[in-house]
Amino acid sequence: MSLTKEVIWGSFNYGICSYIQMAVSISAEIALARLLMPEDFGRIGYIISIITVGFMFSAIASPTTIVQNSKGNDAQYGFNAWFLNLAVIAFLLVILMLFAVSSERINTYMFAAIMISYGLNQLSGPYMAFMQIKMQFIKLGLISLIVNIISLGGAVLLAYFEFGYWSLVYKVISLNMLLWFFCWLFTPVRLKFKFDREMLLDIINFNKYALISNIFERTFRETDYVTVGKVIGDEGLGFYKRAYFLSEMFAVIGFGAISPVFAPLFSRFQNQRERLSQIYTTISMFFFTTAVLFYLVTGCLIADIITLLFGSKWLPTVPVFWVIIPYGIICPMRRINREIHLNTGRSKGASIAQFFEVLPFLFLLFPFIHLWGLRGVAMAVDIGAIFGIYFLLRSSSRFVDFKIKEIFLKPLLCGIISLAIFLSIRDMISPQIIIIRILLQSFALSAIYISGIIALDRKKIRDAYYLIKGKV
Repeated sequence: MSLTKEVIWGSFNYGICSYIQMAVSISAEIALARLLMPEDFGRIGYIISIITVGFMFSAIASPTTIVQNSKGNDAQYGFNAWFLNLAVIAFLLVILMLFAVSSERINTYMFAAIMISYGLNQLSGPYMAFMQIKMQFIKLGLISLIVNIISLGGAVLLAYFEFGYWSLVYKVISLNMLLWFFCWLFTPVRLKFKFDREMLLDIINFNKYALISNIFERTFRETDYVTVGKVIGDEGLGFYKRAYFLSEMFAVIGFGAISPVFAPLFSRFQNQRERLSQIYTTISMFFFTTAVLFYLVTGCLIADIITLLFGSKWLPTVPVFWVIIPYGIICPMRRINREIHLNTGRSKGASIAQFFEVLPFLFLLFPFIHLWGLRGVAMAVDIGAIFGIYFLLRSSSRFVDFKIKEIFLKPLLCGIISLAIFLSIRDMISPQIIIIRILLQSFALSAIYISGIIALDRKKIRDAYYLIKGKV
């Protein structure tokens, strides 16, 4: 089997498991949103954000560290990365525990349990990397699926019996601990407990930039949560987290679901510019084009979608989501460009780009939240993401060739035209029954957009088809 077909087959198998898992996750999220209150999500979200910010220094044994290794002996290399990560996590556990004890707002025992589970989750990195390297995507997908069914099913059951936010505590702890256990149990390669000075230095050298990139990524993703929780409160944080969840939904459902398949592919062709460029362009075009469609439909129908799925108590999420849509559209490209940097050993470029993403975000966050509340936070996220993707693309252009017009301009132009056409006919396709209205309008808008894309990009669609059928 050619590499292209092997990757596509891996994407298909892993994607099936991932999309089943996402169906379970979204169903559970809908059930929890109906059973619990926004402040329950805000309370747990505040604690998780603090822990996540603390663990931003613990990316040493991430799957990326192991996958990008080109020196062989993965078992020994994985152990050296795992041991360094263990030392960092032990230090972080002490620091975070001291913070929890000194805070009157945080339940210390709950905080400690969640924190320890996150520590175990971080230590599962080498085992996940071994499955990616061996192309065992079905196994990886099934582990993730089983873990999510157990943790989410239990959380919904606890929420139904009125355990309140403790159902969310169970979800987080069980998810982290079960993922570590199953990855350790089913790993195809066991760690080789032998220190190697050269490997340790190589891991440290790679992670000096990957760690910086991870710090910027966590800062960008979590600082707004902590700030909203402090300034606006648990209920406001619950609404903001819901809007943020919806803004990242496509990146998670789309690229996130199959990104482990692309990691070894990026690594394998890291020194072949032409082939890497072809892969990058095809992936980027597909995900950006579909992201524009996803947020075009979701943005137009968000009030009906939230009412149908989560209930009218979540409607304050709507204006926040409208503001954060630009971030949602950019998000898949952020992930793709970050992945290609990290998995080709070019983490320095990602770190520099993410610095320029975080800088305007932090500069604008506090004045914007006081001026415009939750919408101001969403605006700060958008502006940071725009700066970040600009510098990420500049860095990517040093080792891959791509055309801005082909990837970005055509989908955006088609999206604007489709939106204008849809708004002019919307009143004619607005039945009273909410679910019929959602289905009819989403179908109409999707048909208009896809027709425009086909008309503009017939050649690229044909080239992508030949790439799938061809051989490497």
